[in-house]
Amino acid sequence: MKKTILTIAAVVLGFTMNAQTYFDENGIETFHIDSLFEDASSNLLTSKVTDVPDADKAEIKRRILNYAGVIFRDISKVLVSESDDQLVFNYIDKATYKSMGMSQQLDEYIRLVIQIKDGRFRISAYDDGNAFIPGTYSKSYSSPAVAAHTYYFTKRFTKEGTVKNKGMFKPTFQMIQSLDINVTSMINDFSDAGLKPSSNESAVGGNDNW
Repeated sequence: MKKTILTIAAVVLGFTMNAQTYFDENGIETFHIDSLFEDASSNLLTSKVTDVPDADKAEIKRRILNYAGVIFRDISKVLVSESDDQLVFNYIDKATYKSMGMSQQLDEYIRLVIQIKDGRFRISAYDDGNAFIPGTYSKSYSSPAVAAHTYYFTKRFTKEGTVKNKGMFKPTFQMIQSLDINVTSMINDFSDAGLKPSSNESAVGGNDNW
């Protein structure tokens, strides 16, 4: 009975500490694949619909492009598709983790699809696979290069669809958590940007009258 009470308390604490993870029956923090992916079959990480009752499609698009022009170093490198009612960005997110006591990062492509209507827009973020990983070669160890878009985060979970914050899986757990936090933050930032009125200046340029 006492063990049951402790287990329930651990699970409740897990949801309190981080809404995306939970503690298993042994008290180990665990990430489930459905907490990272809204639809794992299509690599859809998350999506969000934002209502903007004061703006038409053109104004919403201008607001989003203005924001993208600020946060991306070169918007021409990440804006891969543009139409009157849709914008598609492909950028690299850096999922961080610790390995052998040192901070490391995994570069992962994220495809951001923004569909726009009068008065609202939807942002969908997809895992688009790893960035190119160069090979490493030495006398004692060698690792071949890995082409971009080869591995996806769906493959980082066990066949049970979980990753535990313990032992050899700890770095993977940290990467998943980092990616989840980064993508959620990006979605929310774009959502906020779409709500803010913009000027009639160029989305990626500027105006000398200031």
